[in-house]
Amino acid sequence: MPKGPGSSKPGKKLGKPGKSFKKDSAKAGKKPGKPGKPFKKDSGKAGKKPGKPGKPFKKDSGKAGAGKKPGKDAKSPKKDTPNPEPTPKMHELSRKDRRDKRRSDKDPSDLRASTIKIWEKLRRHDLTDEARPRILAELGKLIQGNMIKLTFKHDTARVVESYLKYGKKEERDIVFKELNGNWVKLVQSKYAKFAVKRIFKYGSRQQRSIILKSFYGYTRHLIKNKEAANV
Repeated sequence: MPKGPGSSKPGKKLGKPGKSFKKDSAKAGKKPGKPGKPFKKDSGKAGKKPGKPGKPFKKDSGKAGAGKKPGKDAKSPKKDTPNPEPTPKMHELSRKDRRDKRRSDKDPSDLRASTIKIWEKLRRHDLTDEARPRILAELGKLIQGNMIKLTFKHDTARVVESYLKYGKKEERDIVFKELNGNWVKLVQSKYAKFAVKRIFKYGSRQQRSIILKSFYGYTRHLIKNKEAANV
């Protein structure tokens, strides 16, 4: 018999008709997956939710801190203040000024400077007898209560010596009362020992005996001391 259209080879059965080809189907043997989410152009990074929208940028904003109310933190314009006079350097000062500046740097208190200033007037030989008691009284107001402190310093120890030399019995008694009980320390000092010598010279007999009694028990030690041995 003549072969018609669609006839197969002799001896084989006709199979089932094949599935029609779909253009948009996935790979062979796999089912097409779920359709993906639509792509958003303004979305953030993949897998993250888009954040909150930022604040709008102000073109006329200034430096940090802009937007505050004017007048609170705004600095007032600086006033034209005159420049202070420059302090002179050490090499520009005179010899006496340099010496005074070095001493004032070591002891910035006003007590030392004021006592020495009055002492310079007191020790002058041409000072009249009328002016000396007035200067002594002025000096006594400053040094009373500070005798121990002044006698151990090299420059103010001379102030106490002159106060004992030119003063009367009342002034010498004031010095003795403040120094009493510290004679062992005073005679071992390089500068305070001269105040003790002045008391031995201008003080009363009773005052000298009190000082000598305070040396009992320290005689061997004081003899070996360089400063105390001179007293």
